[in-house]
Amino acid sequence: MLKITVEKAGFARAMGFAAQIVQAKSTIPILTSAKIEADGDALRISTTDMDQFVTVSVPAQCRRSGTITVPAKQLAQIVATLADGAQIEFDHNDGSTTVKSGRSQWELPSYDPADFPEIKAANGSTMSLPGAALIDVFGRIGFAMSTDATKFHLNGIHLGAQSDVVRACATNGLQLARVILADAEVAKVIGGFERGIIIPRESIPAMRKIAAEAGIVSIMASGTLLTMTADDVVYTTKLVDGTFPDYDRIIPQASAVSATVDRAALAVAIKRVSLAAEERTRCARFSFSSHGIRLETANAVTGSSATEDVEAEISGELVTGFNTEQLAGIIGAIGDCKSVCFQMGKPMDPVVIHSSDDLQGCKANRLFLLAPLHVRPPTTDTPKTIGKPNP
Repeated sequence: MLKITVEKAGFARAMGFAAQIVQAKSTIPILTSAKIEADGDALRISTTDMDQFVTVSVPAQCRRSGTITVPAKQLAQIVATLADGAQIEFDHNDGSTTVKSGRSQWELPSYDPADFPEIKAANGSTMSLPGAALIDVFGRIGFAMSTDATKFHLNGIHLGAQSDVVRACATNGLQLARVILADAEVAKVIGGFERGIIIPRESIPAMRKIAAEAGIVSIMASGTLLTMTADDVVYTTKLVDGTFPDYDRIIPQASAVSATVDRAALAVAIKRVSLAAEERTRCARFSFSSHGIRLETANAVTGSSATEDVEAEISGELVTGFNTEQLAGIIGAIGDCKSVCFQMGKPMDPVVIHSSDDLQGCKANRLFLLAPLHVRPPTTDTPKTIGKPNP
């Protein structure tokens, strides 16, 4: 039956993609396996967990063509122990696979390849974009994905496109992050993405790993499937079956109060005052005025409190509250810009936050939204508590 020789570097890379989606244990044994198909001068490695599917092609010397299945995690661990430049031989006979490299040899069990699930793929609307752009999108907005199983339609990233403009958004109901890719960042979009798709949270790590090594990635969607192709890797995932909120209606289009503040200075101030915040709400009062931004926290349980003033350019005045962890997450996702801008309306209106490098304000290409917290107005008395959690 099958007999092949493959070089370690290419095979280890392929197993890195393939083994990522395989569970170490499963009630369906075949799902712990990698299917290896050898024919001509290449082999294909396929794995699946029934929600995700991946196939990677690798150059190889095939002396006997055939198809086998071997434990994916175990094979990946074996390959990782081999020296750089090592040659790996596979020889399959009588339901067992022998793996050899130098003086080392392993006998691995095999299941019937006919039991391996069919590898699915989407066939429909297509967009192509640089792998680096996709990684940047996922890195900036992934933190805002919901982890609440009851809000399954928010458990992922919404991706849509129209007229060669790609839009991505994630929200957990309290934070929202949206990125619009300009024409220069998008290679090509071929219709059908106007309504958008929801990529599951569990699929993002695999897509980031594949995009990290690709110049251009192609994303195809049809029905409940998405297929991403990058060079010799084909990855398919089931999509979230739900309706994503119309986030454009949520984002304020104008502001009565605006503030521009040094990003690093604000990040440090948030970290310091959060040390005295209540653990349950993590609430800090933010007072925006011509004097700058005053941050205040108080903890009724411990009796501790903190205040810090940060210089800022501010138009208008407002007192509102933010969860310090949620705000810090947004400040971190904005990136290495010098300053950040706040666009605000009434105390309980969602606040738009973006980099000062983006001069489009509430229409910024990289935009973040944060729901405020109820806070009591500042007083001269020693504060007993600052805020209460969002409803």
